[in-house]
Amino acid sequence: MLNFNFINEISEDYPIIIKPNLGNPSIFNLRNYENKDENAIEDIVLDTIFLGKLNLSIEKARKIISKNIYIQPILKEFGPFEERRGERFQLELISLSKIIINPKKFDYNDKELVEIRDIYNTLKKNRKALKKRKRLFKITFRFKNISSIRILLEKTNTTFILFDIIQNFPIENKNRIAFHSLALYNKNWKDFNFIHATDPHVARRNDHIFQFLKQKSQGNKIKKKRKKTIIYDPRFLQREFEFREGFQNNKFQEPRHGMYNFNNNLRNFISFVNDKVKKKELDFVLLTGDLIDYVNLANIDSIYKNNYQVFLDIILGIDRESKEKQDQILNKKEILAPIFTILGNHDFRLGHYSIRTGNMFRIFGLIKKDIRGYKDDKLFYGIKALYSKVKFIHNYFLFINPNRNFRINIGSKYSFIFLDSGSDSIANLFGLIRGAPSTRGLNKRQIKLLKHNINQSSDKHIVLLMHAPPVSPKFTKKKKKKLKKKFGLVRNIEWHDFYEENLEKHTGSNRLESHLNLKDQTLMYRWSKLMRILSGSDKDVDRKIDLVLCGHSHTLKEFRLKEAKKSEMIRVNMGFYFIPIYIQIPCRIYTNCYRNIIKHFCNELDIKGWFDANKPFVLHTQGLGPLSYKMKAKAPGFRYIIVKNNQITDFSVFSLYLK
Repeated sequence: MLNFNFINEISEDYPIIIKPNLGNPSIFNLRNYENKDENAIEDIVLDTIFLGKLNLSIEKARKIISKNIYIQPILKEFGPFEERRGERFQLELISLSKIIINPKKFDYNDKELVEIRDIYNTLKKNRKALKKRKRLFKITFRFKNISSIRILLEKTNTTFILFDIIQNFPIENKNRIAFHSLALYNKNWKDFNFIHATDPHVARRNDHIFQFLKQKSQGNKIKKKRKKTIIYDPRFLQREFEFREGFQNNKFQEPRHGMYNFNNNLRNFISFVNDKVKKKELDFVLLTGDLIDYVNLANIDSIYKNNYQVFLDIILGIDRESKEKQDQILNKKEILAPIFTILGNHDFRLGHYSIRTGNMFRIFGLIKKDIRGYKDDKLFYGIKALYSKVKFIHNYFLFINPNRNFRINIGSKYSFIFLDSGSDSIANLFGLIRGAPSTRGLNKRQIKLLKHNINQSSDKHIVLLMHAPPVSPKFTKKKKKKLKKKFGLVRNIEWHDFYEENLEKHTGSNRLESHLNLKDQTLMYRWSKLMRILSGSDKDVDRKIDLVLCGHSHTLKEFRLKEAKKSEMIRVNMGFYFIPIYIQIPCRIYTNCYRNIIKHFCNELDIKGWFDANKPFVLHTQGLGPLSYKMKAKAPGFRYIIVKNNQITDFSVFSLYLK
């Protein structure tokens, strides 16, 4: 079982596995290794990264690791933790070497070296937490019992099996487990389905707030205020939710007062994922940041040390002994699909914020009366809640994903590029204070890496994943009033008024950037360079990408980008400071409900023609946890994306429904 004290309990003389891991698992397709002539499977080798002491010799490392590495399949979603797992299979050590990086001779075309350097850059900023383990080792293993594993896959009647990688320390009588770090498939990757989810914002406090509301509701009756029903009775907190396509209209028209427990949203999400896996309708999950709300706990807790542990316990279905156990907040199920993760700005934040600050309670689906009487055990230090550092992510580095930037190939035709958009940027101070921060954005190395990744994927479809969106509108009350008058509307202005065909009717042009500031809650640094790359107008990149999936804003929006001639580019005021600072938008930007448009096509050729003519698409997905601050918030949810014959054919939205 997961043990965050593991690093302190194991001698620093022992190297430990850090990659692959839960948020960046290794994927193998058995079909690629089948020897059809002999009806056998060729050898499969697994490359891993270990972290050890600087003076650890190759001979000693080999002695420690040899015959002590196993893989173990996850076969059930619930039940006692060990009973969910099957027989262990030992891995055979093939090679072991120290990793030495020479920055002067760095080759961006070497994917393995690029990702090792990415690990090393994070390692340098976490040396205090990781103590004497400062050396990276590359260790390669061979699967010894691949025929037995293939038989197991056939028996389970699924397209893949997840495995833990177990590092055994016989002398210490302990194990280091890289959970869900390996997935073995047997499928044709021309057709596959995946989920994009973002912003779960897991925190131990979420369960405490849920308990507080439940206690507060005891004996209270339904109250009415200004013809709106405000429910306090226990039944409201005992509702059961499920995820379904679209948005519920009959029972759940107003998600604003929903009393959401973000942790429960993730628990419900795991149930949905597992059902899809069992039906062979899901292959993997992408989580684009803000996995947790903040690192440290807001309340005194005898069970958890930080919120990364809370997140992992929910994902792994680990329910620890507690006096506070209630059926609605139990971690009953372990996720059965591989997940790939990147960081969000909240994942870097050390301390908690007060839910009383401003309208912060609204993202929980609460009103002011709900939180009357609630108080965190630990003091809230105001602006210090925004204190962010790379060194605060060391548990993410060790237990989830050591890479902040990486690329994976799915089948022969899809490349997924993951980029870290960074922590909060104080450059956009206004946004930070009002709870709508921009992130630091991309550095020069990331821009160079993105260009190389795109050029290396010239024969593939490219999906880019980031936390912060490249395009995000600032749609204030003042702006709405101004545009309502400009558009000649009698009613209130709505987002659909900016859809391409509607905007052209109102203004004669369907370009969005002419009317709205689209650099709100986005990337502060190298934004223009990124936009040129995405739209295919960068001189070093000779193609457009297909899709950008992002979160951060907790809103549901869809855009497409087009290259713009210099004469077509629009100059806008960023609006971040007391004095105007102007930037040039290097492309044309449009919006619509593209998820509905794609469903109108009857055949794959028509979809491909439309998709290729309009890409890249930039899709904001609403948060899995918090609501948007905006009054008309969408219920928490995610996107379910379908690929048929190597073409994206659907990117529908699913949301919480009341059962």
